[in-house]
Amino acid sequence: MKKYVCYTCIVGNYDTLKEPLIISDEFDYICFTDNKYLISDTWEIKPIPEDLLIFNNFIINRYIKWMPHILLSEYEFSIYIDGSLTVKNDLNELKNKYCNDSLIPMYFIPHKSRTCVYEEFLANAKSKKENIANLYNQMQKYLKEGLPFNYLLTHNCILFRYHNNPIYIKFAEELFKEMSQTTFRDQLSSSYIIWKQNIKNYIKIIDTNSILKYFDYENSWKHDLKYIKEQQILKNVINKIIDNKILDKFELIRYLKLLNRMFKAYM
Repeated sequence: MKKYVCYTCIVGNYDTLKEPLIISDEFDYICFTDNKYLISDTWEIKPIPEDLLIFNNFIINRYIKWMPHILLSEYEFSIYIDGSLTVKNDLNELKNKYCNDSLIPMYFIPHKSRTCVYEEFLANAKSKKENIANLYNQMQKYLKEGLPFNYLLTHNCILFRYHNNPIYIKFAEELFKEMSQTTFRDQLSSSYIIWKQNIKNYIKIIDTNSILKYFDYENSWKHDLKYIKEQQILKNVINKIIDNKILDKFELIRYLKLLNRMFKAYM
C-alpha cells in the first residue's frame, strides 16, 4: 500500500471531480462523495461515512477535510484539495521539495488577499455565507481572549499534513469542536486554535507562487480585493498595532468600536 494520499470531498454536486493532469506513483487518489454515480479513471470513489449523513453538506465537508487521522489513518501523509481544484503536476516532487520534514505536521498556504482573522470576519459578514450573529459572537470571543491582529490567516483550499502526528490530532479535534460551537468557517477557527495551542512553530507556510506549479486554483479566488474605505482604515489600524505604534488604550478602544461598527453594517 502507498504511504501518501491526495484526497477531496464532493457533496451535493457542489463541484465536478477533476482528473489529475499528472499522476504521481507514490500517491493514492481518493474522493469522498455522496454521488453514487460518480466515476473516475484515477480517483478511488469512497462513499461518505453513514454516520455523517445526518449532517448538512458543509459540516460533512469540514469533517472529511480535517479528520484524515480518522478516515485515512493508514497513510502517513495527506494532501487535501477542494473539489474545484485540479492537480497539474507531480505531487511527490511537491512533497519532497516543500513538505519533507515529518516533524512539522502541518503545511499551509497563505491567504491571498488578507492577513488578519478580523478582516476575514468582515469578509464573511459581507458575503453573508454564514449567520451574521454567529460570526459576530465568534469575533467578540476571539477579541476578548486576545487573539492578536495579523497573527495568521491561511487559505484552506489545500492542506498538507502528517496527520497521524499527535500535535496534528490534538489540533484537528479541538478545531472541529470549536467550529461546532461557533461557525464552520475554518479559516477563522484554525488560526485561533493554532494560537490557543501555541503551535505556530509546528506549522510551515508554503509560498503561494510555489504551489501554482502543482494546482490550478486561481479560479478558486472569488474574493473582492477592493476594500471599502472603512476596511482600509481597519488594515491601517491593524498595521499600527503590529508596529507597536498604538500605545494609548483609548485609541485601541476606538479601534474596537470601529470594528464593531463595520461588522454591524453587514447585519
